[in-house]
Amino acid sequence: EDAWQYILAAFRLNRLVSVDEGLIRQGLILASDGRACQSLYSLLNHDAFSAAQARQVLRDASALTKFSMADSLDAIERAMCLDLAVRVKTGHISRRLKTLLEQGRPPGHVEHLTAAAREMADYNAVLKRCNEFYDRFIAIMRMPPGPLRQQAITQIRSDVGEYGVGNMHAPSRLLPHVFAQLSEPERVDVLSSVIISWFFRDIRRFVPILGEDGAHTRIELTRVAAALAVHRAENGEYPEKLDDLVPGVLATLPLDSHHGQPFKYHQQGTGYLLYSIGANGVDDGGSSGHGFDWVFEGQRLKEMNEAEARAARQKIPRGADDWSIRLPLPSFDWSELL
Repeated sequence: EDAWQYILAAFRLNRLVSVDEGLIRQGLILASDGRACQSLYSLLNHDAFSAAQARQVLRDASALTKFSMADSLDAIERAMCLDLAVRVKTGHISRRLKTLLEQGRPPGHVEHLTAAAREMADYNAVLKRCNEFYDRFIAIMRMPPGPLRQQAITQIRSDVGEYGVGNMHAPSRLLPHVFAQLSEPERVDVLSSVIISWFFRDIRRFVPILGEDGAHTRIELTRVAAALAVHRAENGEYPEKLDDLVPGVLATLPLDSHHGQPFKYHQQGTGYLLYSIGANGVDDGGSSGHGFDWVFEGQRLKEMNEAEARAARQKIPRGADDWSIRLPLPSFDWSELL
């Protein structure tokens, strides 16, 4: 019971601190939530876990709120971008901000940027263009998960690449003798593009956006895992199929947020493999290649010995992105620490 209270506190704290954070820190919060999920799976794996305790976990997990990257974009990131635009116009750029703005840019970039901003007859047009970009981005993030939203995110990432950093014509057009020859609409386009591209040049800003669906999927999987723990405690074993959880444990089965379909479930001996087919819509058998955390059929490669991990990695399909839970967890050889 104490262990669950610690894990629940981590879940709640992650949601509390995520309210007023930008996207980069949101990525850290999502990672922390993933670690809390792993701790919970270890707890559910415990033989002494009672039905009452499992039902309490199920109630608490069902009450957890979802993360909202759209809210972070709207309330935090938008304000930070507009603040940057105003600082460029007024010349109130700190030494630290100047250093950040100069990274990967031509010499004199900041001076040319602020000089160009001072030449603008209607700088509100630049702020409006930045706002329009965020309106578009936020609208995409409020779309239901699925292929259409994924295509829209891919398109906006491509568009960001065409702005100032990806398109070196934009920074060169900030040069005084070039900028002076531009029309007012062209000046608006150049300045807003450079400001937007600076703010979104760091690909890490897209990581939490793309990871939000995964975080929601993890929580739904966790709810099902708690329900499975209830069934095991009350019946001595896991069910043959997820439908057996309804209506005794769950009123309805949670659905995969990526596609609105039931999660995949396979009873395996005294345990099970439970997973989402991920954003790619392909059943990869519970395997994934998420960054450094590679998983083969529900088992994390870093929990295997070197030879097993090498062999398993070769079997993971290219582009696999399933989210999975596999119990029982592999036993740990404490002699490896001695």
